[in-house]
Amino acid sequence: MRTRYIPDNSIEIKNEKCNAVCYLISFDTGKFGLYGYSGRKTKSDFAYSYAKLENVETKIEEYFSDIQRGLDQKAQWKAEKKARAQEFKKAVEVGSYLRTVFSYTMTLNQFYKVIEKKGNKVVIQSVQKTWTDGDIGYTGEVAPTNELVGEPFKANFSANGLTIEGQTATICSLNDSFYQNHMD
Repeated sequence: MRTRYIPDNSIEIKNEKCNAVCYLISFDTGKFGLYGYSGRKTKSDFAYSYAKLENVETKIEEYFSDIQRGLDQKAQWKAEKKARAQEFKKAVEVGSYLRTVFSYTMTLNQFYKVIEKKGNKVVIQSVQKTWTDGDIGYTGEVAPTNELVGEPFKANFSANGLTIEGQTATICSLNDSFYQNHMD
């Protein structure tokens, strides 16, 4: 396992709040060296040399501030993601139509209808799609129909919303149509 490089005779400057540390070295030439690490990283975020101590102090303040700003942004994104997932969960009702999209070398849409909703679980069933425009079977627009196909199955709500067969679901209606291409 790799370990952090901690220079001999260095001064450790920690910021516990953002889980970051800097190591300050004073060279015989009168210059200063500074290494910065965040989290559990073994590779330094930076390794700089400075002629003046004021520049070192400025860099340390900026570094800790940048790390904290990143952590704050990450926490904000996580809270927003959770709020979106909760809104989605509230919006999904029995009778709702859902859509998943798979796109790698093709754009494929799959549609589902919610049969039952209980807590963090829904029972859904695939619905037939119809081509509304384009070269039917290859490229064009598709929309869900009322025709149920296959067997019902369960899906769970998560922090990302609702994942069906590895794809994130969105709500749609019978009036919506979506691009589909079997020939990418």
